[in-house]
Amino acid sequence: MKTITIYMLLGMMISLFLFKNSIPINLNNQFGLTIKSQNDYSNNNYVDSENSYHYEKSDSESFRGSLKIFGLIILLLTIITIVTAVLHKKEVLTVYSDYTDVTFTALSIILPLLFMLIFYLLKFDTTTNYIICGIIALILLFIVALKTVYNNYGNVLFVILVFITKYFITIFYLLILILINLRFQTRRKDESKYQFESRVSRENEQDKIREKETIANYVSTSRFLTRHSSWSSVSNYFNKKQYLTK
Repeated sequence: MKTITIYMLLGMMISLFLFKNSIPINLNNQFGLTIKSQNDYSNNNYVDSENSYHYEKSDSESFRGSLKIFGLIILLLTIITIVTAVLHKKEVLTVYSDYTDVTFTALSIILPLLFMLIFYLLKFDTTTNYIICGIIALILLFIVALKTVYNNYGNVLFVILVFITKYFITIFYLLILILINLRFQTRRKDESKYQFESRVSRENEQDKIREKETIANYVSTSRFLTRHSSWSSVSNYFNKKQYLTK
């Protein structure tokens, strides 16, 4: 419970930070450009400079507006996850039935991305790559969705809450792992080659520790939201009557 509480609060803090540091978008003038005639200026270069300034200002406003929307989405998903976790612990609904359910949910995201990477390295046609990976993703999503319906007795509201929670948690930890590995290490100014290599080595070790901590936290969160601390065979996983006691 402690782990999921910390990470859900972290999600809320991120969303509030993004919301605070963003400004509203003017939908009536999305690009932030002020239309002016050349008669208003005696120098055409000045007009170009003004338009360039407005373009830059527009890009900044659009970015901040996007951050605001993204922050609100994270906040909403965080609230849904907290509510779903509470209902799960009260046995009102079920997020994960067992560890097999957790595995299928994670694989429904990881496998399509893995196949996409493999096909890209094999220089498959981009369209073919997307089609094959899309089909794989849809099949796995259908399996997870079907199991979610079984676990929650077909209750539409519970199914939606659980489905959102499952994928928000999985994608949340997956993005953390991706961000950890997206470090671009460049040599700093006045930094010797030895200092650079030492720093890179030290940062790589820190990243490995962060990766292990992230995976451990994901496992802990998944266990907290798992009804039965056991594995089921694939055949039992598709059994509609598995674990149903009502």
